[in-house]
Order: sequence, then structure tokens, then C-alpha cells
Amino acid sequence: MDGTWNIEMESPLGRKEASLDIAIQGDALTGMMRSDDLGEAEMENGRVDGNAVSWTADITKPMEINLEFNGTATGHTMSGDVKMGAFGVFPFTATKA
Repeated sequence: MDGTWNIEMESPLGRKEASLDIAIQGDALTGMMRSDDLGEAEMENGRVDGNAVSWTADITKPMEINLEFNGTATGHTMSGDVKMGAFGVFPFTATKA
């Protein structure tokens, strides 16, 4: 999973895109999320358990909100859900760049 991923997520403001720079060490996932729409955020609390992945990111654009990602990675694809604070849960998909 190490490397750059392109992620698309639905949101209350429509589809948002970002890039993820992911590093895996053991069962820990770290990295950065970068987007013109969402700004830059460190990926925190990242975990890998088999194909299951999870992490959080605190964004500041267009507002301050905590994003909680839970998904499954298989080969060069990843999909799952992202909880966007009080706005609810929305789907995401990602592909390895």
C-alpha cells in the first residue's frame, strides 16, 4: 500500500478529490492527504489489519471537521466509507497512482 493514491469521496458539497501519500510500517498507516478543496492534513490513527484500513484526518477547508475513514484495500484499489462529523457517512474510492 505504500505510495501515492488518488481518492474520491462524496460529501455534502459534492464529490471531492485528494491525493494520499501512504506509508505502512507493521500495522500502522501514516501519511498526508492533499487536496485543492480540502487543504492538507496529516493522516492520524492509521491502522492496517489484513485488507482493512482506517485513519482519521482533520481538515480546515472549507471548514474544520474530522474525517474518519474505514475501508478495504485490494491490490491497487481501495473503497469504504468516510464519516464527516455531524454530516454523516459517505462513500469513498481510491486507486494507486
